[in-house]
Amino acid sequence: MFCQPKRANYATPFLYQNRFNPNLREHKRQQLEHHLKLGEAYEKHDLVFTSEVGKPLHYRNLTQRHFEKILERAGMKGTGFVLYSLRHSCATLLLSAGENPKIVAERLGHTSVKMTLDTYSHVLPDMQQAATDKLEKCFTANSARFEQLALNRHSLKSATQIRVA
Repeated sequence: MFCQPKRANYATPFLYQNRFNPNLREHKRQQLEHHLKLGEAYEKHDLVFTSEVGKPLHYRNLTQRHFEKILERAGMKGTGFVLYSLRHSCATLLLSAGENPKIVAERLGHTSVKMTLDTYSHVLPDMQQAATDKLEKCFTANSARFEQLALNRHSLKSATQIRVA
């Protein structure tokens, strides 16, 4: 039995890279082949990853049968890294790469960008330094222009003072 997400915008479509297409197509082909073998016993829910009979995967089965093996092969068994950590890793990587926090919030299904920024504020110090560096480049690249504007403003102010006197 499926239930609706807590919020209407929670199940946002996930756009994936074209490089995943061959793997997903092959997976879909195998899934369809398996569905045809099982016939009516296979439950069709239009899911990407399912149990042997087409049902949604249970969290415990997914972690014990698959995710823990992946962690072991990666040398990460016993590190405290859990399936939910992938969500945090994704958000941290996107924010660190300079992705717009609003986009990250939408991908996570957060109701507001504030929730995302509050949760992932540990990423912000590096982002603050990057913003400072960008601003400095703007000033450096445009310093001659800013100096000219300042001179023009000063000249205009002096001219105004002369007329008033």
